[in-house]
Amino acid sequence: MKPVVLKADKRIDGTKYVETYKFKSGQEVPIYEILSCHGLNQMIGYVKLINKEYGKVFYRGQCNLHDTMLPSLYHKNRSAKYKGERNQRLNKIIKKTLADNEFMKEANLRKDLDEAPIIIEGMLQHYGIETRCIDAVDNHWIALWFGLNRYHGERIGDNVYASYTNRMKNVYQMIENERKTADKESCYQYIILIAADQGKEAYGVVFGSDMLTVDLRVALPSTFLRPHAQHGIVLKKRLHDCLCDFDISENVVGILKIRNDLANLWLGDGELAKFSNLFPSQFHDLAYRILLEREDLFRDSVNSIVQYIYE
Repeated sequence: MKPVVLKADKRIDGTKYVETYKFKSGQEVPIYEILSCHGLNQMIGYVKLINKEYGKVFYRGQCNLHDTMLPSLYHKNRSAKYKGERNQRLNKIIKKTLADNEFMKEANLRKDLDEAPIIIEGMLQHYGIETRCIDAVDNHWIALWFGLNRYHGERIGDNVYASYTNRMKNVYQMIENERKTADKESCYQYIILIAADQGKEAYGVVFGSDMLTVDLRVALPSTFLRPHAQHGIVLKKRLHDCLCDFDISENVVGILKIRNDLANLWLGDGELAKFSNLFPSQFHDLAYRILLEREDLFRDSVNSIVQYIYE
């Protein structure tokens, strides 16, 4: 069974078809502009409905569209040699983590669990180490936040420091300079709708035929505060042949295009939609503190836990 792609002729109030987007994999999906929060809710509900026999639909908020849905491990270079080296480094970190009794106790995981390696990889992805997983959520206001805020990161020595910048500044500049925003791509965000098939489920991990899905809120204790605050899901394409590069674009079933001023209005200024809640500091996120302290496990010349800057 394959995921069901949204049709280009669907009529839902508060939405309008814009164009069809083609990924490098050949997957073609429609882009719908969302004009109201009611249209957003209904469109997401409809995509879930048409995929109910295949599996669940998750969301990923992005500032821009890309021609692939590759995991972070392969963003910089897709050559076989590079991928092999990065895979080896990542597998070494996972193996060392699984063998560390102290950390596995903190994560409330048994090293002999079949699910343990993908849970560890998903945890590493969520705290900033590049992996073969893709971040997603099952809460669309979280997806809106990630489309509204742009990531900035810089490596200094062996550490990566990062922050997020609210993109409403772009909208205000466009309004001030030209008195219009509707045709300016920098004023839009995109929510990518990704279908993941179902299968055996245990410890927060679903083993589908096409996709591995990890609900980090179930897989990890709440001392790992960030994934619980972000409604964190990670998705990983299952290998069927040696040519697979973990691109999950074939599971994209629709793309929603939303003006950032509307997204900003819908989210408001409540505590739940603030950076400090979605990326709690080491003071509140005890597991984040442990990850930063364990340089023997989670830092080398390439991989390290991202340290966020709180202004």
